[in-house]
Amino acid sequence: MKRVLSLLLLTILVVGCSQRDPTPPELTIMVDNKSISAVLGTYSWKNTEADSVSPPELVEYQKEDLNIKPQSSIILKFERTPNHYEVFIWQGDKRILQQTSNGVVIAPQQKGLVVYEIYAKWHEGSAHYAFSVNVE
Repeated sequence: MKRVLSLLLLTILVVGCSQRDPTPPELTIMVDNKSISAVLGTYSWKNTEADSVSPPELVEYQKEDLNIKPQSSIILKFERTPNHYEVFIWQGDKRILQQTSNGVVIAPQQKGLVVYEIYAKWHEGSAHYAFSVNVE
């Protein structure tokens, strides 16, 4: 009886732990003393595939506006560091790869609304995130 109970407890523990992280880690965007959550878009995570609209449409679900100065340092703070990531700016229907250094991307000099897309990869899968900033 003890053996069966121990085996049952072990099974529950293993199954419970294997369901950890059902979605990709969150991404927080920080500029000066302000922070917002990036919007999770299309992702492939463990056994789950999810599709979404393109980043210019996805940012409509962003909960807060972020007004920044030209050439501000935008800090990307992942809940869990990805193995690899890329940052893009959307201009019309094109995306332009941006340079990053230690999780920081520099905002453009040009004023106006800027839509960013981040593509990140982990061992468990990959995810696209989007956020927008208003360069004033």
